[in-house]
Amino acid sequence: MAIETVLASFHRLLAARRRVRWHWMAPATSVNAGLVTLGEFWILWGDRKQWTGNYTFFQFLPFAISLLFLFLSAAATLPDEVPAEGIDLKDFYFENRRHYWGLVAAFFTFNILLNLMSLVRFGPNAVWQQNLPRLIGDFVGLGLAAPLIIFRAYWVHAVGIAFALVYLLFFLNSVPLS
Repeated sequence: MAIETVLASFHRLLAARRRVRWHWMAPATSVNAGLVTLGEFWILWGDRKQWTGNYTFFQFLPFAISLLFLFLSAAATLPDEVPAEGIDLKDFYFENRRHYWGLVAAFFTFNILLNLMSLVRFGPNAVWQQNLPRLIGDFVGLGLAAPLIIFRAYWVHAVGIAFALVYLLFFLNSVPLS
């Protein structure tokens, strides 16, 4: 759903091309959100053999909440509609930055808490140690999102978005699919 929402918003922007003043930051965050969504699927598919036994609804619920943050952050990357008077994507990005990066920070914070709860519950077992690079990736994501919530400086966002895309591509390329 997250990718479909981003693509539908992008399609509306393309359809209203004359009323859109294009700027790279909002579309770049939508690409980032799409990659994070695909990456989560990639990771979950790779981990599917680790899931043994039965799970209750309440054991599944924290994972579902994490996916909720993922969807909401993806949905916040692009405008839902293009007004009749048009839209400037640079203005949209900077007016929306706290909302978007706040949801990104919530997603990574929640993932960190889930990993730490797993560590407390099961100890540093082999599965947790295998997931340690992902936990580090979550800390990197949170460390990137937090300043982008606070600071409005163009160069901070340009560097942050570029770093996020490059880091994410390298990180996802290191996750094996088994």
